[in-house]
Amino acid sequence: MTTASYTTDLRPLRDDDQPLYLALYTCPRVMARFGPPLDADRATRAFRKVMAHNRSDVPGHRTWAVVDTATGRALGIAALHREGGVAEAGIMLLPAAWDGRRSHAVMDRLVLHAFDVAGVERLIGVCLRGANERMSRRLLQPYGFAEEPPGRPGTVQRGLDRARWSVGRPLAIGRSDPAR
Repeated sequence: MTTASYTTDLRPLRDDDQPLYLALYTCPRVMARFGPPLDADRATRAFRKVMAHNRSDVPGHRTWAVVDTATGRALGIAALHREGGVAEAGIMLLPAAWDGRRSHAVMDRLVLHAFDVAGVERLIGVCLRGANERMSRRLLQPYGFAEEPPGRPGTVQRGLDRARWSVGRPLAIGRSDPAR
């Protein structure tokens, strides 16, 4: 899962990514987009669950590290949380990586993986109501995601069905290399 334009790789989350995971989930600035920050113990337990899902042979939740290829530094995580034929896509980046250059390239990979590899029927994106709505809409709209009733109170949800995506099949919104 390599993106060419922004020198960003996605690789499966590893045990040595625990400090990155904890830095994301305990950071008030990062978590302001998703919910209350976790304490270190709860974040550690969540990381263990993520790693168990990543090691499982059963299709389901998958989480990757977002890595800057020029430096090798992990900048955040990307995930698909799957429930049956529906997967929720998510991207969390460290504040130092909030430069607007990576999110579309990462989302390219998540959408392609969800529909072409994982075989999900529906992909959703969820954000908290408020200031993040505009950013979320700008990220998801080029792929054909449309606003729909939220599954959780206080959130905005956008969804994309496989059939709708397949018609226009918007590839490389983030100028990633769709062949990889």
